[in-house]
Amino acid sequence: MIDAKPTLVSIFLEFADEVDADHLDDASVEPFLIGAISAVDPEDYPERVTDPFGECYYERGDDDNTVEAVSAVAFARGVDARILDRFNSARLGEQGGRLRTHPSRGDIAA
Repeated sequence: MIDAKPTLVSIFLEFADEVDADHLDDASVEPFLIGAISAVDPEDYPERVTDPFGECYYERGDDDNTVEAVSAVAFARGVDARILDRFNSARLGEQGGRLRTHPSRGDIAA
């Protein structure tokens, strides 16, 4: 079950635990992922900032709502790359192929 305050990492972990890498195209996968991802509060996405030296870092939000965090968890747990790819595809598709954005900021969770 998704946490009371879901993050991309918690959603990915549930998805990775429940899905079979050979059945990623099942009709139930897309609605589950899009529904879960859309439940993440846009204010909980960190803002990606670039310093004067070109280094990127995040401010505010929840660190578990970054693609880097999801990728690190997937790598650490040895999750099949097809599962991570399917999750990222749904994450991007959740906003019609665009990254999730907040009205006051640029692209986030990139």
